[in-house]
Amino acid sequence: VIAGTTKRQAYVFRAPITGNIRKVNAQWGNVTGSSTATFALQNVDSSGKPDGTDDQTATSASPASQTRFTVAFSSDRSVTAGELVAFVVGCSASGTNFQLRGNNGWYQTDNGWTATYNGSAWTLSSITPAMSIEYSDGVCYPMIDILPNIWATLSVNTSTAPNEVGTRFRLPYPVSVAGLMLGIYPGTTGT
Repeated sequence: VIAGTTKRQAYVFRAPITGNIRKVNAQWGNVTGSSTATFALQNVDSSGKPDGTDDQTATSASPASQTRFTVAFSSDRSVTAGELVAFVVGCSASGTNFQLRGNNGWYQTDNGWTATYNGSAWTLSSITPAMSIEYSDGVCYPMIDILPNIWATLSVNTSTAPNEVGTRFRLPYPVSVAGLMLGIYPGTTGT
């Protein structure tokens, strides 16, 4: 949770392709208060933590709980495929608490992770960022196995009518779908 001007939260991710990152799309978790959020792209040190130097910056209007947002940076960031980059979020004033949305479902541990700064040191977490990166050509790249974060439970058995069920979802920005992961858990009775 980002509470005050000394605390920060970060998504650390691997650049999906070589090019120029222009925007980041993400989602707020819980938000209280109304201060402006601050954003930065930073390099990542050898321990996997943001290096503390804001290379590209942006600000946003007041965050709102559970809403998606897009950050357009002050300048493009040139990256090489596989390069680690930190998307760092802070707060412009005390009195507001907010957090970035992350996933603790299936993930690739070296693809992305979160970090929290308590005012004096970064702590890493295995929670994966719920985000996508937009390059200067307008193409969005969701972090593999991270977006969309859609969890639904559908109970189906021999008496289900109609006998077909599904989950419909809409992505909040243009992306190409690379695949789908589906978990099927049969009931103990097998019906």
